[in-house]
Amino acid sequence: MKTLIANCVLAFATATHAQQAYFVPHYGISFRYPSGYRLLKGELPEDDTGLGYLGPIPMEFVAPGGERLATVEALNGSYSGTDFVNSFVTISVNEYLTSEECTALPDDKETGKRSRRTLGGIVFDGRQVFDGAMNHHFSGTVYHAYVNGLCYEIGAGVANAGLGVVDGMKPYPKRKVIAILDGILSSVRLQPRNDTNTNSPSIRIFNLVLIDRERNRYRIVWQVAGAQPDDIRLTMDCTCAITAVPESGTVPTTLQKEALNRITATTGSFEVELANAPGPDGRLTLRLFVAGGHAVARVLTITVPPLPFRLDGGDPRSLAAQPRPSSGPYNPSKCP
Repeated sequence: MKTLIANCVLAFATATHAQQAYFVPHYGISFRYPSGYRLLKGELPEDDTGLGYLGPIPMEFVAPGGERLATVEALNGSYSGTDFVNSFVTISVNEYLTSEECTALPDDKETGKRSRRTLGGIVFDGRQVFDGAMNHHFSGTVYHAYVNGLCYEIGAGVANAGLGVVDGMKPYPKRKVIAILDGILSSVRLQPRNDTNTNSPSIRIFNLVLIDRERNRYRIVWQVAGAQPDDIRLTMDCTCAITAVPESGTVPTTLQKEALNRITATTGSFEVELANAPGPDGRLTLRLFVAGGHAVARVLTITVPPLPFRLDGGDPRSLAAQPRPSSGPYNPSKCP
């Protein structure tokens, strides 16, 4: 009987510490995680637990282009009776950042304590991140490393809620949860790819010129050396509507806000018109990125003048062509 009990205990301990492995060949990254956690490959589903009330698990890159590779999370209902919401390790990459941009975080996350940690033989720069609202809390660390033209991001954290508000709720076992996340991080291995672009690009010209104040029309001009057209991306971020002017130059194959717009030439220009800016504090930010052995980027920011607001969502050019009132606020009811 004692032998049977001992074997059962041993079997339970082995199952408790069982590990699963996952490898992403294209990006050369692998890790191990406990069998009691779940693996989510690629982008997270909309119904993912995330940070609970605080929103989905973010990627903390300073510019678009991030691709989530995998996320390991606690199972729903873990640590019932406590304030535990979720714990996770998430891994992403972004090949549209410079080495300098890779080490940065969005402005609202720059206040956290810095650290360094070696993961898979690569030194990562870490930054503590926090969030909280309505008795919901999140704390974690984001690690970044730039290797062979790729910015790797590894994030780990815990979300909790309700402690001190819900009767009978206990704090989650913090040491145990953190130890599990730390074990996943320690298992990370990196085999960076070697098919890196070896070009040495430079941005010789990148300008934004106002050419028609009445129509709120601007011309974007660029000249890039040491690169191919497929190496170039333009990102536009604005609270206003942006419309490309047809037949006004080398228009990108796509033109979307907060996205990587593919540029079709190393030298060129095209015009855009702006509309529906909310007020005097609106800003237009342009970022030109060029891939290469040492990727480069340049950012332009201007203040957008207040513009009439188009309620019907029509072509902003037709709105910009209308005469503006000489004084007083814009009143849609007075439009012809």
